[in-house]
Amino acid sequence: AFNNEAGKYIAMYLKDFPNELDVRSAEIYSNMRQPKNVSFVMASTENIQARYAAQWLRDGNRYSDGRQTAIVMCDEAILPPVIQSLPPEADKVNITSGFPLGMTPIASLVSLLFDMYTSGITSKGAYYRTQYASKVLTHAYTHYISEKAKDVYATIKERHLMYPDHNTLTLEGVDEGLCLLFPTGNIALLKHVATIIKQIGVNAKDTEDAFLQESVFRMYTIINRLEQLAANGDLNVDTTTLRRLIKQLISSTTIPFHGEPVVGIQIMGVLETRNLDFKHLLLLSCNEGNMPKGVNDSSFIPYAIRKAHGLTTIDNKVAIYSYYFHRLLQRADDITIIYNNTTDNGHTGEMSRFMLQLMVDGKQQISHYNLLADNSPVTHVAQSIKKEDSIKDTLDSMYSLSPSAINTYIRCPLQFFYQYVAHIKEPDCDDDVVDNRMFGNIFHKSAQLIYDDIAQHNNGKIEKAAIQKYLNTKGLLENVVDRAFNEELFKVKDTKRSPYYNGLHLINRKVLLEYLRQLLHGDQKNAPFEILALEDAVYTQMTFEAEDNNERNIRIGGIIDRLDRVTDARTGIPTIRVVDYKTGLQATKKIKEIEEIFSDTNISQKHSDYYLQALLYSLIVDDSTKYNQQRDCVSPALLFIKQASKDNYDPVLEIDSQKISNVRIYKEEFEKHLKEVLQEIFNTTLPFTPTQDKMRCEKCSYRRICRVNSVEY
Repeated sequence: AFNNEAGKYIAMYLKDFPNELDVRSAEIYSNMRQPKNVSFVMASTENIQARYAAQWLRDGNRYSDGRQTAIVMCDEAILPPVIQSLPPEADKVNITSGFPLGMTPIASLVSLLFDMYTSGITSKGAYYRTQYASKVLTHAYTHYISEKAKDVYATIKERHLMYPDHNTLTLEGVDEGLCLLFPTGNIALLKHVATIIKQIGVNAKDTEDAFLQESVFRMYTIINRLEQLAANGDLNVDTTTLRRLIKQLISSTTIPFHGEPVVGIQIMGVLETRNLDFKHLLLLSCNEGNMPKGVNDSSFIPYAIRKAHGLTTIDNKVAIYSYYFHRLLQRADDITIIYNNTTDNGHTGEMSRFMLQLMVDGKQQISHYNLLADNSPVTHVAQSIKKEDSIKDTLDSMYSLSPSAINTYIRCPLQFFYQYVAHIKEPDCDDDVVDNRMFGNIFHKSAQLIYDDIAQHNNGKIEKAAIQKYLNTKGLLENVVDRAFNEELFKVKDTKRSPYYNGLHLINRKVLLEYLRQLLHGDQKNAPFEILALEDAVYTQMTFEAEDNNERNIRIGGIIDRLDRVTDARTGIPTIRVVDYKTGLQATKKIKEIEEIFSDTNISQKHSDYYLQALLYSLIVDDSTKYNQQRDCVSPALLFIKQASKDNYDPVLEIDSQKISNVRIYKEEFEKHLKEVLQEIFNTTLPFTPTQDKMRCEKCSYRRICRVNSVEY
């Protein structure tokens, strides 16, 4: 002991208080020389150490020795995963360390409330920012305040509200719990948060979750004490300082566990092991910096002066930790010490210096192990899905298909299954993001509002002067776009109220205005023309031969963006155009024959989706007595907005470099290939197979489900 720093203070005490025991007694003084089963284990993460604790307890039935078995955490932050990893066999456990209050749900709720009441509130509570209000509404403890919180959150998501008002958040002020969460006017911050915490405690008093009750009580105590100090004038700080003070108090507060100290497996920190002996010992996170603890003394007195005058230095603290370490090991027979060998988040990845001392001392035979997860990488390949009875029933119940669904099947039958058979919805876009689909919807609605207005005032005719009015009248286009945003994104029918935009919305709004101007400039060159329909649904019944040689009918169709009649100025011949707006880039690839539209070998090109839908709608219109009583020629047109204002721009589609002036000539061949695809979709002997085009997989919303080319460990 005299040659080791662990015996520094014992040597000092012996000078003043001589030893009355027999120094030659090996039973008292030679415990460290007794043979022990010592293992040093290297681990790559803190979590894997905690999970190993369960295996360690099971090995040799260590858990059965009860209080003779101890798990010592050199870093007490590992306590939560250790608790979660305890095996069911360890039915009696005594935990001397407290659970950190900062890792409880109530701590996260308090943090969210302070964020919302400081950064997430506008106009004295009249409006709240969605990114703050949503987090509070979806918190696990919010339902103790109001059972309607999830309904309010669903409303905010559905309407994509950026700044929900007080009435929306509180259900018109009816729900008292929501009124407490979302107050109006100025509030006393600490007092209000304390009231919310108290309400949670009162409403949760009948639950059997002791952890919830204890954590809420501890948090209420902290906030209530600060509120009393503020009320008495002893605490007068700004919000930023108050947040830091609360965070510091929470980080230093723990929730004690209640248990019988002399019964069961002992889980403790290093300081709790003083004067205790164990037979089986597991030390976790025994790294340099944890054992001994890293010390950052803030002092104006230099180390040399402190050392010379006998003041406390880091050497004294290291000596104390060395004593704790060696005293804990001296009477244990079975010792396992684990350390983290990775350098991350300030950890050095080095074993404790005390472990090195044991190795250099050479009095114990030490076994070295490496703790690795028993996993190996496995590459997943997307699997085909057979059409079992339940899938057959779903297919039998299908009575309608859209061109998008047929295109999806051509691109990837497996994606068709997920979307249209299993009805797995794609994830919604974030509240503050307008994705491509929503951008297109807003543009379509804006164009519909413009041409509806012009057509109603001129018997369906679109004149150049009417278009020029929209281009010249200040604020007219802006009002149309605002109304489209309200109806499509925010789901608000109040056309008089201006939407609350965020930065990304304003950017998209500006782009939409520019697109609409380009559309109007392009249409002005073709004016006058006649509007036959806007955003109208067209359908037809398609009959094809099923696998049992019986005929089957399926309803196919969708929404046409615009149906207009344009008269050639030279010939005077009218042509009905089935116009589909496209806000993206124009496809450069052209098709040479109808078969290419239904071929899965060209699915990487951007033309197949456009052509199938445009030709299908055009053929439906061509046969329609509603839209084409005079049997005019019908042409499919893809109007790419970015190209609309260019001179001599013609949106009519081409096949083999020839404009489709009359879609009727392609009807037989088109329907032939379409029926072949329908027969394949409803053929129960053919499975839903994944696409071979890996570029599509990278952008597919269902790639995580089929796990195509993913690696799992």
